[in-house]
Amino acid sequence: MQLSALKHFVFTMLLIPNAEVQQKGGYSVPHHHCKKNIKALTVNTVKEIKERGFEEAPTEQSTLPHFVLQLLRQHLTILFFDIQELSKASIDSPTGIEDFYLLDLNLPKAQIKS
Repeated sequence: MQLSALKHFVFTMLLIPNAEVQQKGGYSVPHHHCKKNIKALTVNTVKEIKERGFEEAPTEQSTLPHFVLQLLRQHLTILFFDIQELSKASIDSPTGIEDFYLLDLNLPKAQIKS
């Protein structure tokens, strides 16, 4: 439920051009800035996961931070690709899921969840 609220906020306030906001002197954040920031958050989350030794998938015996960090990484990745999909018309070379894991996150392909 909270992720849906986050996605709704990001999509409506930051990503989708809104003529009414622009008429009132507001501004919209370009897709590439959002994508870049979400990628940075995802990279930092992966670093934190590695530093804490939480690379394995959480189980019922896992600590709350282990579960939360893994869930955060997963949802940030989903959000990154959702934003990319929304802005696909303005992207010259979109990032593939394998490249994102291998090159940006330095994670093995085995960690890609479908």
